[in-house]
Amino acid sequence: MDTVHPDSFSFRSQKCNHNVVDQIWDWAKVSPINCAVPHNGAHCELFINEKNCMNYLDVFIPILAAVLLGGVIGMERQISGHFAGLRTHMLVSLASAMFVLACQESTAQATFDLTRVVQGIAAGVGFIGAGTILKANQEHAVHGLTSASTIWLSAAIGTACGLEQYPLAITSVVMTIVVLVILRPAENYFGKKTKQKRKSTP
Repeated sequence: MDTVHPDSFSFRSQKCNHNVVDQIWDWAKVSPINCAVPHNGAHCELFINEKNCMNYLDVFIPILAAVLLGGVIGMERQISGHFAGLRTHMLVSLASAMFVLACQESTAQATFDLTRVVQGIAAGVGFIGAGTILKANQEHAVHGLTSASTIWLSAAIGTACGLEQYPLAITSVVMTIVVLVILRPAENYFGKKTKQKRKSTP
């Protein structure tokens, strides 16, 4: 195979004014490039349109934040011994961020309606959360409501990360951990009191 020298590249772009050699060799910082090489390998034309100008970091950072923040909530659920644990919350948060990012990238060809995207995420994740809810007929108790809520919350956090609303996402995670960990003793205490009242009631 013939070797294509970097100097033989010609560059066409709609809105990208970056250095051609940097775009070719620094793959970690640029989006995929459509490269058409003739049979003789002597010339290569790079066609980079507006859609392909997205920086990889603009995608990687929101996705990484969604995975990490969703993992914080999932770790608490995992340690507590619930079915929906670390991986479930991470994947839900990741998927939500991906939906938002994918729709943002399609704005060049279609109108981006954020409200519809959020509604679709909330409805879809609701079905996943419903699968974690169990009804114990003998005890007349419902289990899994908290896990269903945290799954739904993970989707909201992923959506916030996809929109690059990191302060909102981080604050939500901190408040979630406070509710799940710090308020658990109070919930257990009042839960025992409630059970005692139910047993004593004829």
